[in-house]
Amino acid sequence: MADPVPPAGFLFIGPYLVPKPRRTLVCRIQAAVAEHYGIRRKELLTPGRLYVEPRHVAMYLSRRIARRSYQDIGARFGGRDHTGARSACVRMEGRREIDEGIDSLLGEFERRFDYAGASLSHPLEGE
Repeated sequence: MADPVPPAGFLFIGPYLVPKPRRTLVCRIQAAVAEHYGIRRKELLTPGRLYVEPRHVAMYLSRRIARRSYQDIGARFGGRDHTGARSACVRMEGRREIDEGIDSLLGEFERRFDYAGASLSHPLEGE
């Protein structure tokens, strides 16, 4: 007897029918930031300083919106160390305070991903 075929959008894991995983929120953030800067998503993951600002924006948003750890963010951005991810987030927070353009851009992305900073029960510090 043939194995049953799951309905569209689902798959079997053992005896359970579960929804297929969708693109992760971090991947969607990376894609949106890359599109805004006119680059390909994979360029955010490459080493080097050519795409520092878009990479830092995407790392910051991954922390604020997706609430990922620094270690996870570093891994999702080309296998970087957690200290690089933390540094990117700290830099963007600082720039946000003094640069209206960056603040506006980050606010636009937060609205796009329906993020409300006030909904955080605690600050995302100290990992």
